[in-house]
Amino acid sequence: MMVNLSSFVPALMDWVLCVDMCSDECSICVQLPEWAKSFEEKERLYLALYLASRYLLDYRLVACMHIYSVRNRVVLRPEVLVKALREAKAWSRVPRAIEDDSPYAWEAIAGFI
Repeated sequence: MMVNLSSFVPALMDWVLCVDMCSDECSICVQLPEWAKSFEEKERLYLALYLASRYLLDYRLVACMHIYSVRNRVVLRPEVLVKALREAKAWSRVPRAIEDDSPYAWEAIAGFI
């Protein structure tokens, strides 16, 4: 699945999120755990947005995740998110906003939602 993130947040122009695949067109790639493949597509995309947001620590991506969640009325239990954080893989051509992996960095970025 490939998603142009500017459809949610115009500041993410030319950012493409790829889920369970990666190509030269992708700005961010997320490989979901095998167990997440049974989720509905909107849940899988929400999970991928969450994982990409946690990986890059970019407030625009967090806003994108929030907008997607509200528009599509999708949310996942915290236990699912924590499990996915441990098992999923993410990488990006976009430099990380903050190189700090502490929980405080995530709280600072996602604190507004």
